[in-house]
Amino acid sequence: SAAYADDRIEQELAGLSDGSGLPLALLQSMHAVPLLMPYSCSSIAAWGNATEDGHLYQTRNLDWSMQVGAHEFPMIVLYIPSQGIPHVVPSFAGMIGAHTGMNTKGIALSEMGDASQKEAPYQIHAPHFTVLFRTMMYDSDSLSKAILIFQSHPQTKRYHYVLGAG
Repeated sequence: SAAYADDRIEQELAGLSDGSGLPLALLQSMHAVPLLMPYSCSSIAAWGNATEDGHLYQTRNLDWSMQVGAHEFPMIVLYIPSQGIPHVVPSFAGMIGAHTGMNTKGIALSEMGDASQKEAPYQIHAPHFTVLFRTMMYDSDSLSKAILIFQSHPQTKRYHYVLGAG
């Protein structure tokens, strides 16, 4: 919901609308789909003795229906903001939220949905995690800060979050 969105993300969505010629309402609806749909994805993080070199390795898969067609338009977006921490987001053309990503301070984020259809309707009076992840990447210079930002917002529905500091 826009009332819970970071102004930087709202401005980006308005810019996407202007640049693409697509109505802002259509883009807002498209970005609401992950909030309203039940799905379950996977993520993994390994570090220390679980890896050959001890470094943090984190991954995520997206279990969306192939009928959505997003996989036909993959992209990696590098954000170098005038205010905030530079970050990278693997995504799809037209999507500005983040299902996963990392910033130059070493913060890595991913999630796994865990809310079934029978739990609907979900809490829409909260920022969707895709927007919250972008805020966390903009503003988290430590794992403690990422957790503080995360804990300061209500959740839309049940997810499992994977936060790492490389």
